[in-house]
Amino acid sequence: MGWGFLALATIGSYLAARRSLGYGIVAVMAVGYVNGYIRANYLGVATTLMFDGALGGLYVAQLQSLLRPGPIERPGLRKWVTALILWPTVLLAIPINDPLIQLVGWRGDVWAIPMILLGTRLKREDFATMAVGISLLNCMALMAGIYVYFNGLGSLFPRNSVTELMYRSTDIAGGHARIPALFLNAHQYGGTMVQCLPFLFGGLLQPSVSFLRTLLMIVGVTTAFAGILMCGARQPVVILVLVGIIAWYCSGLSLKMLLIAVSLLCAATGVAMTNPRLQRFMQLQSTDYVANRIHGSNNEHVLDIMLGLPLGAGLGAGAPSIPFFLQDRAPDAPAAENEYARITINQGWVGLGIWLSFLFWLLSYAFPRHEPSFQHWMRILAYSLVFVGWASAILGTGALVAIPMSCMMLLQIGMISQLPLKSTHRRHQESHADEELPTIHGRHSTGQPALIGL
Repeated sequence: MGWGFLALATIGSYLAARRSLGYGIVAVMAVGYVNGYIRANYLGVATTLMFDGALGGLYVAQLQSLLRPGPIERPGLRKWVTALILWPTVLLAIPINDPLIQLVGWRGDVWAIPMILLGTRLKREDFATMAVGISLLNCMALMAGIYVYFNGLGSLFPRNSVTELMYRSTDIAGGHARIPALFLNAHQYGGTMVQCLPFLFGGLLQPSVSFLRTLLMIVGVTTAFAGILMCGARQPVVILVLVGIIAWYCSGLSLKMLLIAVSLLCAATGVAMTNPRLQRFMQLQSTDYVANRIHGSNNEHVLDIMLGLPLGAGLGAGAPSIPFFLQDRAPDAPAAENEYARITINQGWVGLGIWLSFLFWLLSYAFPRHEPSFQHWMRILAYSLVFVGWASAILGTGALVAIPMSCMMLLQIGMISQLPLKSTHRRHQESHADEELPTIHGRHSTGQPALIGL
């Protein structure tokens, strides 16, 4: 049965991606949304690799896009992506830990990175497809979350080596467990709901969207906010608030965006006040709690680890999680609840330096500038989420391996790595002067290209 899931995920994403990039990404996200449930109920190697297979099918179908720069891809991006992939691949050849453990570490640090390049190739029709698909997936996740809310974890997740963390996370009011919906844990559920917002708003703000599509995407946004409250994890709430503040600043202190953000915040708070099980994020009011939480992820122990491992502890030593069937091969390595420390443990100072340099290159030059179109608002949300996501990486691990939220974050890195719209026009005209222009809905475009051109 497990191998059937792996084959279905791989072939399904390949066939969907052959139709369009948007359909391929929706197929991968669909696998990611049900990944936790299937892995928990069908333990095995095949189901553990199911999401990897879906990504592989997408990559094969979109191989041309991955190998050839697009007309709106920012110069230099491919060099950074190559560096992010090449260094862990070099470390894979150095036999420090068990070969399978090193492969796990390589998989976690490399396998999703090509999503950055695919993020630069997204078109308007891809965003429309993704918005509809993610809205439907959010509805499915919320229904599963409500089912678990009323019937308990055991109704969907048996207790085993994969779900042990779920059953230990019973810190909701009254001793209730956090709600993972169909994901492996509550943080992945809440984090995915936050990360999907740029795609939903991108589809919602496009011109000439039908009433039914608009209604569906509004439902998608509503279910995302409901999931953030229901999951019981605090970090998604913090990220959402910070993203709202940064997005408001990037928008030029837009009164319209401020009113939308305040309205959503008031509505979410009002709903949360009706049920103690939705109020775990209220612990963030305690400054002592927040200070202790930050200190726990950024104490002297973490600094000692990072300073004491200039070459790392071998690929795989910093893997966020080792599959249950490889636990007996896991190395005795230091642990740190800090993504930058995890990268150092896995890749040493060189790997950490590559990531920090790339993030500085990305965020210092990708600041969203005003363009009178829906692309501007998507760029603001994507930039804010990438910035806050990596800023908050000092408080936890999993930025590159959380399913499927890591892939959403990497797609957003690709989105904000696109050239500005005016540069896109100029580059397109220079490099494709004698070629057929892109089409929008089957018609030739003599103006703005079909590529999103953020």
